Amino acid sequence: MKKKILILEDDSVFSFILKKALEKLGYDSIAANSKAEVLNIILQGEKIDLLLFDLTINNDENGFDILNFLRNVFPDLKAIASTGTIIRNWKKYKIQGFLIKPYAIQELDLTLKNIFSENSDTNI
Repeated sequence: MKKKILILEDDSVFSFILKKALEKLGYDSIAANSKAEVLNIILQGEKIDLLLFDLTINNDENGFDILNFLRNVFPDLKAIASTGTIIRNWKKYKIQGFLIKPYAIQELDLTLKNIFSENSDTNI
């Protein structure tokens, strides 16, 4: 069964490119650009294996806050944060990966393979 990745990104062009790239890599993906859209996806009964999220959504929503919200529904949810700047102390959020934009799809692919491998039970 394919892993389902929720893309949380407020840049619709980047989100579209990510969605297509993830599908080419063999993942199911769904995109949202706000907490309201994430809630709608959950209410539709979607099961999410990983959240790939931008740290700042629409300048007022924090990606880590949305991750915490999602973990109330999916306690074992894996996550990769991405941003254009380096963030200190990001490890405290128990995410499995951190990508600095712009990143290559090959870098995302390698990160996902490491996360979904059988030996990746630990958090970064």
